[in-house]
Amino acid sequence: MRAGRSAARCAAPGGTDDEVVIETIGPDTDWTSALEGVDAVVHLAARVHHKHEEHAVQLYRNVNIAGTLHLARSAATAGARQFIFVSTVLVHGRSNDGRAPFSEQDILTPRGLYGMSKAAAEAGLRTLARDSDMKVSVIRPPLVYGAGARGNFALLTRAVHLGLPLPFGSIRNHRAFLSAQNLSSFIARRLAHPDPRQ
Repeated sequence: MRAGRSAARCAAPGGTDDEVVIETIGPDTDWTSALEGVDAVVHLAARVHHKHEEHAVQLYRNVNIAGTLHLARSAATAGARQFIFVSTVLVHGRSNDGRAPFSEQDILTPRGLYGMSKAAAEAGLRTLARDSDMKVSVIRPPLVYGAGARGNFALLTRAVHLGLPLPFGSIRNHRAFLSAQNLSSFIARRLAHPDPRQ
C-alpha cells in the first residue's frame, strides 16, 4: 500500500491499485483505507522549507508533530506491527562542534522549527512505543540526495551547474550526505529485521 498527496505522486513505476491519496496530513486525517491490512508503516512526509518559517509554527505542529502521532496511533489501532519514522539529523542541532559523531544516546538539541518539530514527534513516538505492541524505529538521516532532490542540495547543484567557483577548500566544515538509494536500502533492512540487534 502506498499513500501520497496526489495520484501522480502516489503512483510508482509498475504501480498497483494499492495506492491511496491522502490530501493533507494532520491530527484529523482519516487513515482507515490506507492502513487496512498493513503490517508496517514507513513515514517520510513532513513540512519542510517554509518560506516564512517564523510564521508557520502551527503548520509545523499540525503536520510534523500532531500528524505524525495521529498516523502512528492509527497504525497501532489498525494492527500494524512496525512504524518507521524518518526524522532528521537536525534533532542534534547543526554541529557537533568537534565532539564525537552524533549517536542515538545523545541528548537532543534541535534548532529551528523543523528540527524541533521532528524531535517532538520522536518524543511522542517513544511514549506510543511504550504503550503499544507496535515496534517504532526512528531514522535520522543527514541531507538526502538523489534525482529531483530539493532544498539545499538543489541550491548546491544549481551553483555547480552555473560554474561558480566554490570556496570549499578554505572552509573547515564537514557535512554528511546520504543517497536516496542507501536510505531506501536501510529502511528495507529495518523492515525485514525490526530488532536493531539483527
